[in-house]
Amino acid sequence: MAIDSLNALNIPLDVYVYDSKSTRETLEQQFSKCAADGVELIIANCSLADLTTLARLGADKKITVLNATVPNDANATDNPYFVVLNPTIQTQLEGLYNYMKKNYAGRQVTVITRKTSSDPYIRSVLETLNKYYKDSVKLRFQEVNDEVALKALGTTTQPPRRVYTW
Repeated sequence: MAIDSLNALNIPLDVYVYDSKSTRETLEQQFSKCAADGVELIIANCSLADLTTLARLGADKKITVLNATVPNDANATDNPYFVVLNPTIQTQLEGLYNYMKKNYAGRQVTVITRKTSSDPYIRSVLETLNKYYKDSVKLRFQEVNDEVALKALGTTTQPPRRVYTW
């Protein structure tokens, strides 16, 4: 619900906007100000690095931080002041694995990976799920690092182009 809609409903609400990319104040300095202002809830729209910091600061200052955009728990375990709205990567991978298990049981599925920081985690989750479900899907991981190799596999990282004719 938009802030102006809440105002129209006469819901008393003070809204402050903090800039996580400010060059004048660090995130920690801004958080201290919002704690001093009596802020009770922070709705975060920020990078994963900033989210990790916000989750820690929220726990320290006992201010709820609501992660509204990044599907990641920022490694914030046992933190009652941190809320993730979007499904975490773990939840998304479980859903993907369940889809593969239902539709490709007993068949080989190739998971194309790249050299990114999240790929080892993704592989680990899928392998753990596959082990738990007694190798329901025959997973094969193929690391690919360029567009040429992807094209050789019959795929691309680029969105498909659509041609419309009239």
